[in-house]
Amino acid sequence: MVPGDLAVLASPVGMELLSSRIPARVGYLTRAGEPRVVPLWFHWDGTELVVATFAGSPKLGHVRTGDRLAVSIDTEEFPYRALQIRGPVTVTPHDGVVPEYEVAARRYLGDAEGAAFVAGIRPPPVMTRIALRPDWARAMTMRP
Repeated sequence: MVPGDLAVLASPVGMELLSSRIPARVGYLTRAGEPRVVPLWFHWDGTELVVATFAGSPKLGHVRTGDRLAVSIDTEEFPYRALQIRGPVTVTPHDGVVPEYEVAARRYLGDAEGAAFVAGIRPPPVMTRIALRPDWARAMTMRP
């Protein structure tokens, strides 16, 4: 596939990484133009890659609706596999736990532990939903 082709999201490597427990490494530019990368739980709904953050998070001072983010989801064992995604985001405040955050918690921690983790977030938080709609993607596999 050609770099940038969104069909890679439905490829075996794309599907493996989008359903994995590997955090998304989300890259953005600060308002001062400095690059920053943060690991975040994510949920892929087939159209958007959704991450959530709590009120007061430093990234909220830099990421706004319409900004473009870059994401890498990559393995640590050989042969290395990586999925890179870029696109504009929609940033939406949310009272309580962002639904995709709960789905991600269950995937990362297991059903029971993920549900318990989310139930233990008190008081009910103010969160922000950050949804990236891919317009560019690339999958890479390092072969022996």
